[in-house]
Amino acid sequence: QSLAHALKIKRAARCVADTARSMSIKLSYLLSHFPEAAAVVAVVLCIFTVRMWLKHAYVGSVAARYLRSRSITWVASLLIASVVVMYLLVISVMEGFKQHYMDKLQSVLAHTTISVGSMARGIEKPEAWADEIARSDSGIKGVTLGLESPAMAQFDTARTVGTLRGVDLERELKAGRLKELLHPPELRDSLKEFGVHEHGGKMIPGVIVGGYWRKNYNLKVGDRVTFGFFSEEDEFGDSHLRSKACAIIGFFEGKHPYLEQGAYIDRKYLAEQMGAGDAAKTLYVWLNDPNRADLPEFATAITARTKELVGREDSKRESKLAKYVEVQTWQQQDNNFYEAMRRENLIMRFIMALFLAMIAFIIFLIFGRLVAEKVRDI
Repeated sequence: QSLAHALKIKRAARCVADTARSMSIKLSYLLSHFPEAAAVVAVVLCIFTVRMWLKHAYVGSVAARYLRSRSITWVASLLIASVVVMYLLVISVMEGFKQHYMDKLQSVLAHTTISVGSMARGIEKPEAWADEIARSDSGIKGVTLGLESPAMAQFDTARTVGTLRGVDLERELKAGRLKELLHPPELRDSLKEFGVHEHGGKMIPGVIVGGYWRKNYNLKVGDRVTFGFFSEEDEFGDSHLRSKACAIIGFFEGKHPYLEQGAYIDRKYLAEQMGAGDAAKTLYVWLNDPNRADLPEFATAITARTKELVGREDSKRESKLAKYVEVQTWQQQDNNFYEAMRRENLIMRFIMALFLAMIAFIIFLIFGRLVAEKVRDI
């Protein structure tokens, strides 16, 4: 019966379509061969349009007369407009604050961070792992490599302590955030590698220094900065400070002071100074959409994939390092702050919704009373 009913509906729809097509063909023929008929159709359409306009104009004039006769209607209209404007204003401000702080978080943190253990030797084949993880999800923009070390920085007039970040510059400029932070802006197109530069008759590696150091120590491109590294402990448990000079080839202006109190250097050079070989401590995953809805599920899948890579290299090593695999999204890395912002936003929306409901009830009472008073006139 259902099938027969569906067939009837299909035949009826086809009949209506054929009829409409036939009528349109006949009307087109009539209008093209008989201009008088076209004029008649135009006059009929104009009369119909004017009639509808007059009808609505009459209704509008009656409504306007009752609106002007009672001041309470003006109060109600003003109340509606004020509430709508206030709601839009509050929600816009809250969303603006939320977006501002989310940008702050994302300017410091990668979209997803993968680390294996707390030692620099955690990822011994970072480039191969990065390529495999990049192919594991179509939403991944790219994967960059990271190696960090605290270091003492010595300038011509001062010294300070900051974070030295080792990166593969080509990967970082292609998929990471460094390119948009570079200063001066022309470096975004011309910079390709850290390189080795002549300074005082000596060839030294290039380094990109944070804007915080640039502003506080009056640094400029071409200046020298010396970083201090501690050597491995000897048989007596002592370690010695080694200094390495670098040439400043540019600056990066982050949106957060924490990000600017440091410098970027070639990862392999930094790994050599730390005695870590070609290893990396962290893989940074950059997404096309960092706010994707399935971000927790994505982190779980990346965790499983990383553990597979750990186990594939060495089955004995898997039992030791697999439990140290840690994958965190940018939301999880600062989860308390993110949840506080999200909760505050939801609470404000709930409060404004209650307020709107109350105002709607008041307006309903006002207009209900007005209608009750005008029943006899209507």
